Amino acid sequence: MFRRSLVVFGLLLSFSVELYAGASLLLTEKRIVFSERQRSAEIIIKNNGDETGRYEISILEKEMMQDGRVVDTDSPQASIKKMLRYSPRRVSLQPGEAQTIRVALRKPKDLAPGEYRSHMRFTAMPIIQANTVSDTDEELSLSTKMLLSYTIAVILRQGELDAAASIDSAQVVKAESGYNLNFNINREGSRSLYGAIKVTSVDDPELVLASLTGLGVYTPLAARQISIPLKLPAGGALPSQLRLQYIEDVAYGGDLNLESIVDAP
Repeated sequence: MFRRSLVVFGLLLSFSVELYAGASLLLTEKRIVFSERQRSAEIIIKNNGDETGRYEISILEKEMMQDGRVVDTDSPQASIKKMLRYSPRRVSLQPGEAQTIRVALRKPKDLAPGEYRSHMRFTAMPIIQANTVSDTDEELSLSTKMLLSYTIAVILRQGELDAAASIDSAQVVKAESGYNLNFNINREGSRSLYGAIKVTSVDDPELVLASLTGLGVYTPLAARQISIPLKLPAGGALPSQLRLQYIEDVAYGGDLNLESIVDAP
């Protein structure tokens, strides 16, 4: 059993997800990517809420659809699940308390080159509360909070992998409350993509109309369809031309930088 530890999260790259009212889980990684020679990794989770939280960590299989949804699958094409060992698998954290989850990779001999992926899920376990129905009624009612979970990708890149990408079909469309920018990110090669979207005005690069981080295109998907709302300044008009950028995250092995100029209607 690994020792529970408290850390200073302000010094770490981290993000938070609300699991249920009063509880919030902070994770120090958006994903885990094993290089060919790497055998272990760590992710620190912290109860950032104001109630005690009980969490279960599990590995499951998912696939990405063209519209970006990541859904459960019983037939993954290249799973890493059987190669993973991790501990602990359940943890109870007081408000402000943290826990290191250690992940070990055990690759089989002569593993073929390629990208292998499964997903690690962090689920808030039920905390049952007994509520008295009335001052005179001896019966009790049991209530549970709605359970939510958060999932990150766990990826192994075995061998020399590459990727190429492009943007196409980009167009600004009228929405119910403003404008959306619709486009496709096309992927080729042996690895997935992961990066951030940024939309600015060509004439005024400081005017950011949209931004989105953590956008992936998983193998074997060849193209992902994206629609992102545009935020105009108060009283401002839509610029005549937009600069659309997709920049891969170097922290997770990305090196691509795409750009497309889009004419506004």
